[in-house]
Amino acid sequence: MSTHTEHTVAGVERPGTIKFAVAMMITGAVLRLVDMIITASSKSQLAELTRQQVESQGLEASTEVLNAAVNQAVTITMMSGIVAIVLWLWMARMNHTGRKWARTLGTVFFVIAVFSFLFTLTTPAIGISRVVATLSLLVGLAAIIGMYRQDSSDFYAESSGH
Repeated sequence: MSTHTEHTVAGVERPGTIKFAVAMMITGAVLRLVDMIITASSKSQLAELTRQQVESQGLEASTEVLNAAVNQAVTITMMSGIVAIVLWLWMARMNHTGRKWARTLGTVFFVIAVFSFLFTLTTPAIGISRVVATLSLLVGLAAIIGMYRQDSSDFYAESSGH
């Protein structure tokens, strides 16, 4: 018979800070899905941004080239979005069960997300996408804070038997 219940892992009570961090991770996955939907439905705006960027460099691009660039950007966003959603949900599950390594890996993912966010600030983007990206970063920060609270640290230590 399993010693896991909705509120415990191996008999260790799951603290509210872990529940909060997991909820933030699920929220992060949802925000990434929202970003994917925005990107897929904003092809004409992306084409205009791309055209403006090309023209600002004194170049010209045909409609075919612009469409190809937009389609490539949308494809990359969709593929990276699927990977991000899977990682958000995987981290939520592993942290929910008290895996100490998941907190460390989640922290690494957050650091990567910060650098990625800073990079995206240097590129043209649709305004609402920047809002969603900012919210995602704040959600990630909230999850990190929840995972490193003292009662969360105690939970990880007790769940891993250390």
